[in-house]
Amino acid sequence: MTIITHWNATLQEAVAMAQARDPEALRQGAEAALSRELGGVQVRLLVWRAGGLEAYPELAADVVDDLVEPVARLRESYATLIRVATRTQGNAGERQLLTRLDAELLVPLQAPAGPMGALAVAGAASLAEVPEERLALMEFIAALAATALERMAREQALEAQQRHLERRVRDLEKALALSAEVATSLNAAGVAQALLLNALGLATASRGVVALTEGDGLVVATSRGMPSADPTLAPPPLTESARTAVTPEGELYVAFYAHGRQQGVLMLGKRVLGPYGPDEVHLVDGLARHAGVAIAKARAYEALQRGGDGHL
Repeated sequence: MTIITHWNATLQEAVAMAQARDPEALRQGAEAALSRELGGVQVRLLVWRAGGLEAYPELAADVVDDLVEPVARLRESYATLIRVATRTQGNAGERQLLTRLDAELLVPLQAPAGPMGALAVAGAASLAEVPEERLALMEFIAALAATALERMAREQALEAQQRHLERRVRDLEKALALSAEVATSLNAAGVAQALLLNALGLATASRGVVALTEGDGLVVATSRGMPSADPTLAPPPLTESARTAVTPEGELYVAFYAHGRQQGVLMLGKRVLGPYGPDEVHLVDGLARHAGVAIAKARAYEALQRGGDGHL
């Protein structure tokens, strides 16, 4: 048979594999394509990830741990050497990996971005000696598989980016709603409460405090989820040019100003979804800026109502 004949015989499986939407479907497609030509094989898909090794079908955790060293050596060798390997014809990492997986062939998956993983093939007597045209077919299948993995990675990145953008839009809508709410408020305590509730939602935090400046100190105006019914606030040093700080404990402090004077400080506890990142800090700081101006305006109005001079 010619290589073209082999390719035609596996075209349907190869097309299905190239269009796979997830790694397991990709593995099944590769197994079907190779089984047609090699007389029935089992294929395990190994995928290199930033967080380590993923295997399809899944491997036990202790087996994955045992593969860390050979996989590391294999990835290093794949940076310069790409070819189908056997237990007798392969480097140390390839032979060790094949032995531990009880497989006969290791077919590397190389994409333009770099090595993506490998196909470990087992289960057919014909794997002892693979003719040259079969090797060419395997390389063809591996190229399709690597391209499919690279496509999946791009799609996942795009989906994650889309989710991030959608969340940003929702967060900005909330920020705009708060801005409109506080712009018309003439009650400092109400503005403080609105700031805290919206900041907790934007930052996915479960507890927080807003304290307003009184003389040289801070007086708690509102709190949520705090262990004490009468919480105190001891923020790190903050200035108008350095308004935000994340503590080693994972708490976020944001000071808010108006007309060059500090109006108060917002504290949020640890996030539910992980540490505070630049996006969360920026959004909460934006809310606090609007609140600072609104609180200054409300205090001036309250002072006038009491017959004061209304000085900010």
